[in-house]
Amino acid sequence: MKNKFIFLLFTFTFCLLSFSFLFGQDTWTKTYNPFCEEYIPDMGWIELEVDYEVEDVLVTQDGGYVVSGSFDRWIDDDPPFWFDHWGFLMKTDCDGNLLWAKGDSVVFMDENGYEVNFTETEDGDFISIGDDDFGGGYMIKRDSEGNREWAIPYHPAEQGLGVFSMQTTEDHNIILAGRSNYNATLRKITPDGVTIWTQVYDVGSSMAYSVYQRSDGGYLLTGISFPGDDDILVIKTNANGDSLWTRTFDGYGDNDYGYCIIETSEENYISVGRVRNAKSYYGIIIKLDTLGDILWTKILDDGLLHWIGSAVQTKDNNYVVQGGKLVKIDENQNVIWEEPLVGQVFGGGDRNLQEISDGGFICTSVINWGDYIVLNKTDSLGQIYSIEEPGNQNNISINIFPNPILDNCTILFNNYITLKDPHITVYNIKGQKIRELKVENNVLGIHEINWDGKSFDGKEVHNGIYFIKLERDNDSIVKKVTKIK
Repeated sequence: MKNKFIFLLFTFTFCLLSFSFLFGQDTWTKTYNPFCEEYIPDMGWIELEVDYEVEDVLVTQDGGYVVSGSFDRWIDDDPPFWFDHWGFLMKTDCDGNLLWAKGDSVVFMDENGYEVNFTETEDGDFISIGDDDFGGGYMIKRDSEGNREWAIPYHPAEQGLGVFSMQTTEDHNIILAGRSNYNATLRKITPDGVTIWTQVYDVGSSMAYSVYQRSDGGYLLTGISFPGDDDILVIKTNANGDSLWTRTFDGYGDNDYGYCIIETSEENYISVGRVRNAKSYYGIIIKLDTLGDILWTKILDDGLLHWIGSAVQTKDNNYVVQGGKLVKIDENQNVIWEEPLVGQVFGGGDRNLQEISDGGFICTSVINWGDYIVLNKTDSLGQIYSIEEPGNQNNISINIFPNPILDNCTILFNNYITLKDPHITVYNIKGQKIRELKVENNVLGIHEINWDGKSFDGKEVHNGIYFIKLERDNDSIVKKVTKIK
């Protein structure tokens, strides 16, 4: 029996390799946990619990991949409210082998940094920007080997910009997009961090989550406008950041977000994100012409596509978008193919999906709701033939979206055994209980509960870090959420 199993395993592996060879593409899924150990004085090397979030992935000039994101760490036998949080950059070679991983700690911040955005410069270095949601921020330059060349303060309160997206421009400078006092903002800087110009857009309360430089040197922004209900925001500017037009899109009434924007080969524009009706969130694709008029919209209401975080136009002039899976559609909004990938939660950045030179795709996610970083390299059909997946999923797991939150969030948890007396508790950073949420459904499956961002007394909680704790019997799991509005 054992020999038969080995033969079947060998045959299956050989078929996968042969199939991959026939298509001429090397595909794989690889997992990483680079920050699970730390040397602590008087304790030595200890193993830490780590919770990862991923942002973006870029194909570097040398053909490797760099992933950005953040992680929280804590010690298993300490209360779950002791932690430190860090931003990180991680680089692999073209085969996904880890070359280096660097946590972004900086001495001039009150708290450790996270929420990392980054770009590669003309000379192969990396500029990253992050903040800590307490008014502290940083900008770091690393060389291609990950060595830090310099680090400078980049406080959102002082520089007037919290950064959500960045890109190297055609003139080898850097364009930043984000918010300034809850106004969508665009800024151009040099690779040394010197501001060239800043544009703040007076369109009401708003944020820019994605920036893209057009072929004519101007810029596209997408994000959110929230004077009342949350609407998808799109702004087109010239090369100096002066606004040419602004458009908003109201999906089902509230909680509509634009997460990524690109220019197409015919110089139209694609904005992707999410919309929400009374029942659930759905991924959305909006195509606009050069004047900002909508050419078509596509709602993807599959259960794995609560949102779309990133999009690319493929070499054959179709589109691939990334949410809970990869989906390819054509110009007539027909779905060509769709492929689920390893990892329950995909990256939160607008550059989390890239088409690579052989026509395949690279994207990143996390597995076990944050236990491991996942890097996926697919073929041109979104398929993978080699998977390295550590362990099995936990019996109980939790995810929160959106995160950070403006006013409310959805708590999504799944369990593979029936929960007995489950309950969800919200704590502040001091470990004080501020809210309990009732869990009515205790059957197998995936469940959603909404937290309205309020405490026991019905008042909206202040900006900062909170912890959502799901408990049942003697088991529990904790997830961090950040309030920014």
